[in-house]
Amino acid sequence: MAIKRELSCKNLLFVLGLAFFLYDVTIVVAHTSESSIFDVTKFDAKGNGKPEYTEDGENSNSLAFIQAWQKACNSIGPSKLVIPKGTFVVAQVLFAGPCQSHVTVELHGTILADPDPSVFPNQELIVFQQVEGATFTGTGAINVNQPPLAADPEKDFSIKFSNATSCVVDGIHSMNPSAFHLLVENSHNISIINTNFEATTVKPNTHSNAIYISGSSLVAVSNSRIKSGDDCITVSGGSSDISITGVTCVAGQGISVGAQLDGFHPDYNVKKPNYAKITNVHFKNIRGTTTSNTPLSFACNKAAPCDGIEVVDVFLNITSTIGKIANNILSASCANAKVVFSGKHDGLNCA
Repeated sequence: MAIKRELSCKNLLFVLGLAFFLYDVTIVVAHTSESSIFDVTKFDAKGNGKPEYTEDGENSNSLAFIQAWQKACNSIGPSKLVIPKGTFVVAQVLFAGPCQSHVTVELHGTILADPDPSVFPNQELIVFQQVEGATFTGTGAINVNQPPLAADPEKDFSIKFSNATSCVVDGIHSMNPSAFHLLVENSHNISIINTNFEATTVKPNTHSNAIYISGSSLVAVSNSRIKSGDDCITVSGGSSDISITGVTCVAGQGISVGAQLDGFHPDYNVKKPNYAKITNVHFKNIRGTTTSNTPLSFACNKAAPCDGIEVVDVFLNITSTIGKIANNILSASCANAKVVFSGKHDGLNCA
């Protein structure tokens, strides 16, 4: 995972259980004519659950997806790419812009990763790159459900938005990623709503992350359910104006801000890192359970202490598999962090 220099994370809001945004996200619903609807099966995609290849050895379903996208992308008015019911085995699919107008990718079937890792040169499955005003929606699912796409599983992404603007991910169900469900990278004004990200395979997947936000601004995650083996949502360096509301995190390690930038992560060896400056992070109306007496941890660096951290209205039930937590007293770990607690928080304060 590339670590950028001079990184900052600021102006974040976490409001779990409330149905409102801090920022306005406008979703434009426009009429799409029948001539602007592009079904991938019309481009010879086959939803038979089997890998299909051309004479040159390329995944034919991926080619069909890309050809349908190019038609939709070049349409003068709003257009729609439709992936109907069926199981489509694909290699890496790049939905590249810029496009002439708004494009909606509507997923009704299941996208399954090709079992051959060599067809994923960038360790990514579905990529939206340099697009503006795109929507990825539908009742279907993305299911990687296989070993890592390449040699380094830490860099695998099921869905990626790179250098994208004003895009929406709505209702998508992603299962069993090799590492990450969704990466939002160097993008602006991205809305992720009504999504369901889960790792359901029997084998343990401790590196199953859900949403990773890096170098992006005005990203809103809302009304979603996330079940992961690692971080539920990670906000990395260079990110600002991030809103997380009405999100349920099941298992895993919850919401992480800047944790993979500190040079001390056991999975990374960062030489002479420039520490992230984290400011103006607000945790509001947090509800759930904890097995630890320190459910909140703010571990900041002396050279770049965290400022403007606010914790308001925290309701946590204590559950422990190793016995009752002493006196049912919860505390927060606040190393080099200025944290203000308010509202109802059952005495939760910095230890």
